[in-house]
Formats: sequence, C-alpha cells, structure tokens
Amino acid sequence: MSDIITINQEITDNIIALSRAVKQLLIRATDKAEALGAYEKKLAITMLELKNGKVIEFEGLDISYASATGLEKIAKGICYKESIVLDLAESKFRNLQVAINAYQTIINALQSKLKYQE
Repeated sequence: MSDIITINQEITDNIIALSRAVKQLLIRATDKAEALGAYEKKLAITMLELKNGKVIEFEGLDISYASATGLEKIAKGICYKESIVLDLAESKFRNLQVAINAYQTIINALQSKLKYQE
C-alpha cells in the first residue's frame, strides 16, 4: 500500500513539474522569437550600412574594400552578439522541450508501475 502512495506522489510531483515546464515553454518561445527578430533586424541594417559604405571598419580592420559577395558573411560577423543571444534562446527552448518529453515519459512509466501495483 505504501508503494502505491509513493508512486501516486511521484506522479503528482512530475505532473506539477510538467505543468510548470509547459508554462515556461511560452516564455522561452517568446524569448526565441524576440531574439530572432532582433538578429534579423540588426543583420538587415548592417547589410544596408555595408552596402552604402557607412560601415568601413570592424574590430579595427578596414572592410571598405570587401567584395559584394562577402558582405553577408561580414554582416553576420558584425552581428555576432545578437547571434549568440539567438543561439542561447534556441538552446533554452529546445532543452525545455526535451525536459517536457522526459517528464511525460516518467509519468507514463510511473502510471504503468502503478497499474501493476494495484
């Protein structure tokens, strides 16, 4: 009987954790979308500035003679901070999805265990 109570408590605890994680998923999705928007905006502005000759130096290096085909790579390099923020937001979102799947798997396993205990 105590096994059944323990398993029920574990199921309840994992359902609570799953519920919290699902609520966090919306926050992480919003963070990811905002980071993507900020990166895309910064990249577009930087590419326009490079094309129009407004940016001629990066990290102390002259980039005024960069080829047109290399502008996108240079712009991405200039936007590296926004890229890092985006990568971090994407990683946090994916990690939370993995955690949600893990909680679901644990709950399913505990429910199966409970079924055999009864």
